[in-house]
Amino acid sequence: MVVGAFGFHDVNDALAYRGSPIDNLAPLAKAGVPLLHVVGDADTVVPVEENTRVLEQRYKALGGSIQVIVKHGVGHVHGLDDPMPIIEFLVAHRPRA
Repeated sequence: MVVGAFGFHDVNDALAYRGSPIDNLAPLAKAGVPLLHVVGDADTVVPVEENTRVLEQRYKALGGSIQVIVKHGVGHVHGLDDPMPIIEFLVAHRPRA
């Protein structure tokens, strides 16, 4: 669990910590960095509502661009069977000369 692994005293101590990347999104949003998240809606290791949806809400509030690809019925499994949505995201957001 995060509490023991990172030396927090308890869950409230962990929740109060503001050094997490999710608490420091403003520089990314200001720089116009688009984010892509691929998530499984059945993930119990990193629950979508407690993690990606919070990130998405905060990033959009800062004016950032984020795309979330949801794998329905899938848990904590990385990647996509068909990588084309990721490739399309990268191509759409590539720097232009």
